[in-house]
Amino acid sequence: LLTLRGHSSRLSSLAFPPDGNLILTGASDGTARLWDREGRELQLFDQHPAKVNVVAFAPDGQSIMIGYEDHQIKEWSLDGELRLSLVGHTGQVADLAFSPDGRYLLSCGWDETARIWDRRGYELWTLPISTSKVAYAPDGQHLLTIVDENKAARWMNIPRLLAATTEVFSLEALKDLGLAYAEQDVQEIRAW
Repeated sequence: LLTLRGHSSRLSSLAFPPDGNLILTGASDGTARLWDREGRELQLFDQHPAKVNVVAFAPDGQSIMIGYEDHQIKEWSLDGELRLSLVGHTGQVADLAFSPDGRYLLSCGWDETARIWDRRGYELWTLPISTSKVAYAPDGQHLLTIVDENKAARWMNIPRLLAATTEVFSLEALKDLGLAYAEQDVQEIRAW
């Protein structure tokens, strides 16, 4: 059992890099922290004035993204250097997901939008949907979201709704099998 001590308030998010050798945590104290597998703190990212809502590792494991309650998204190197700030959301950032090749970032927020960004910080598309969770499919060509009334929807990179199901509470893209599944309140799992 590993206990990570350092945040002064409730944890809101955690993430692992592809190799699984580090742990990234975000908390409502406005900080994100990088830990090794023994529980030693390696880096403190930004004492931000707003709560950290979500943290994510880039697929190459060399940088992280943090989404904040005050609408901001920031990219950091693992040694704590701020690389990029993304401006566009007008509500809290709810979730972040990288494309499998790391070239694009998908974000969603309380402003009822999902946004696709390139790694230079340019916003490529804004999808006008109310969503709290986003994921890239393993093929990198499709986006998965939870939309109004907890329905799962699959979007192509050119916004086009392809499919929907009923009440969904979590989404996962299963890289090894090339499937996405949605967990429903009736203990049912659907795969695409």
